[in-house]
Amino acid sequence: MTFLNLLVPTTIACALNAFANVLWKLQFQKQPLSFKFDALLGLMINPYIVLGVSFYVLSMLIFFYLLSNYALSIIIPLTAMTYLFNMVLAFVVFKESFDMYKIAGMVIIVCGIIVLSKSKGLA
Repeated sequence: MTFLNLLVPTTIACALNAFANVLWKLQFQKQPLSFKFDALLGLMINPYIVLGVSFYVLSMLIFFYLLSNYALSIIIPLTAMTYLFNMVLAFVVFKESFDMYKIAGMVIIVCGIIVLSKSKGLA
């Protein structure tokens, strides 16, 4: 198994997870979470919430596949890509700012992925 065979599904899973977060954030910007019973019931049919949950479940199914086929010590660090996707989507969708600390954190994550790609113990 090559690192690319691991990287592609991990990237898809991380992207799906980040898109779920964006959908949920969009909903809760429009209407903050309320713990009233009728409001919670409404979330169960809300398109942003339902689509976000669907993306999240799909990302977890991919993650389960990864757990079944690759070393945990490789998979978990690679899921840090979710942070990259979340940060980029926060910038694009919500116009959140980037500072040097966020950029440095992203660079560190990318460097970690590059270092992991050199590992011999993928399975």
